[in-house]
Amino acid sequence: MKIFKFFRRNLIGYQKTEKIIKDKSNQYQNFDSQVIRLTENSFTKLLDIPIPESDQFKMIKVYIKAGEYFKANQTIFSLGSEIHGSGTLHINFPFGGKVNSYLINNNNSIRLNQELVKIKKIKDTNLLYQKIFEQNLLRLNKTEVSYLEDEFTNCKTIKVTKLANENTEYFKLYLDKSKSINDFLGFTLVNQNGYIYISFNSSNEDITLSKGDRLIMLFDDESKLDITFSRAGEGTKGSRFNNSEIGFEEINTLFHKKLLKIKIISFRKKMFSVYHMDHLINNNQIYSYYKEPLYQTILDGQYLLRIMVEKFIIANQKYKITTTKTV
Repeated sequence: MKIFKFFRRNLIGYQKTEKIIKDKSNQYQNFDSQVIRLTENSFTKLLDIPIPESDQFKMIKVYIKAGEYFKANQTIFSLGSEIHGSGTLHINFPFGGKVNSYLINNNNSIRLNQELVKIKKIKDTNLLYQKIFEQNLLRLNKTEVSYLEDEFTNCKTIKVTKLANENTEYFKLYLDKSKSINDFLGFTLVNQNGYIYISFNSSNEDITLSKGDRLIMLFDDESKLDITFSRAGEGTKGSRFNNSEIGFEEINTLFHKKLLKIKIISFRKKMFSVYHMDHLINNNQIYSYYKEPLYQTILDGQYLLRIMVEKFIIANQKYKITTTKTV
């Protein structure tokens, strides 16, 4: 495709980006560690009942290993009641930092006020996000764009097949002020028989990505991509799809600029919703316990989106699909 030849000199590669971020993090100092005990200030629980002092707990699952970094309100590990049925305790803190070491293990019976873990609190958000990015980089890089060919229909497709080691094609942003991982707006890039388009998937039950609905993508330099759907949407309530043809300008913007948020506007209902990269999913343990977002921080998310776009460009440069519009 002609639009992809213009990217040949602009692809930068991500080893260089990774090195720049690591070099920046060296200028910050470390903070002293502190011991965290099992108190009401160190956990979130699903059952709204008091915990008897005689109750004991076992470690169920570790989410953040010793030596790893965590966001504010992110579940570090979970404990389950052994005696009185007090439910599951999700250990989390209102600040971010690093787990230095665990003072308990799977074989311990744990009581209230017992020492649990040594952590290092990190007040500098930029430092914390850089450390989390370095920690997650290997997983973020496990992003794949594939070339698929149907021998029955001769349909040729280039599409995203994996993001951050998750088998999904949709990059997701999360609903403004929502703490539910299920409130998302996803989008992906597709080339089907030379027809290049951006496809959206929304869980919003009120704004259904119908014909005439509009999306505005806002970037950090205040530039925007404005898309209005010219065709009817598809799917069921709570899982809607629609797409729009894109060209060099849109792909170039997604690749070179940093996305912040997306506003979707219903043409018929005259209402809107806003979805963010800087999400609040970790702030509600009920919704974030069983599922994890594609990325933890806005730094992770912007990197993941850019590598998705870069791999889409490279795949199109490698597999030159002849234009035969069938979508």
